[in-house]
Amino acid sequence: TILSDVDRALSTIDDDDQSPVAQGIRLLRNKMWHEISGEGVTAIEAKGKQFDPAKMDAITTIPASENFASGSVVDVLEAGYMYKQRVLIAARVVVASD
Repeated sequence: TILSDVDRALSTIDDDDQSPVAQGIRLLRNKMWHEISGEGVTAIEAKGKQFDPAKMDAITTIPASENFASGSVVDVLEAGYMYKQRVLIAARVVVASD
């Protein structure tokens, strides 16, 4: 999605980068999110949660550890979104596994 593309661009920018390009990308992302969230779209909260196959796609797994219990989401590779109770785009995640 376009929002995912903008998020990927943001991930390459340092938090303290105040260049016009960085500010423009942040502004674009905020405006896009404001528009779609105003229509009822919400982000799927995944990181640190139990893997939910109805809302998430497990792209890869890593071994479970003290920090990450088996079945928990370790990282979000690409955000997922819902509209009301319907999954629009599943979150693409990394899951801890035994």
